[in-house]
Amino acid sequence: MVGDPEMRSSQLAGLSIEPAQEAQHVLILKLGTSRFECILELDHPDFAINGGQLGPVHTLDCWMTELKRLSTGDVPVVLLPFNFSDQCTGWLRVGPVRKGLVDVQAGWSLIGQYEFDSSDFIAAGRHVPDFEPVRNARIERPLADIVAAVAAAREALAESRDSEGMADSIRYHGLDEK
Repeated sequence: MVGDPEMRSSQLAGLSIEPAQEAQHVLILKLGTSRFECILELDHPDFAINGGQLGPVHTLDCWMTELKRLSTGDVPVVLLPFNFSDQCTGWLRVGPVRKGLVDVQAGWSLIGQYEFDSSDFIAAGRHVPDFEPVRNARIERPLADIVAAVAAAREALAESRDSEGMADSIRYHGLDEK
């Protein structure tokens, strides 16, 4: 039996975002049996709110907002960015297939990260005309499971960022020196 219920839930969903085994600061998006480098923060100084960077936790908060729009029927399909790169971006296309179930498919667009509006970069997903799906990189699951997996990834990243910040603060103040 898997110990952590959040990990068990994301494994059942077939969608997770986890640190790479070889480097803790590199994230991997796992979708079914497919694996993708996951870059959830924009690499541009203009992408900030009130002086704070729009990091991975903010991006996953935006995913949650978009998934809520999907669950209420406000939109037929949402695109969630999972890889911000200079020349292209990775997206998860999420749309209903039948009552309660959604299809989640990974794909790419030639829209680069510098083409996003810093005030609402997630809205760019509503206007991706060239989404090109990755063959066999898809799952079909209940929307509730996808939302739970994204929430678990968001919480894990938030905790990780908080503990890194605390460790940096302790080192800065000299509290870890013996």
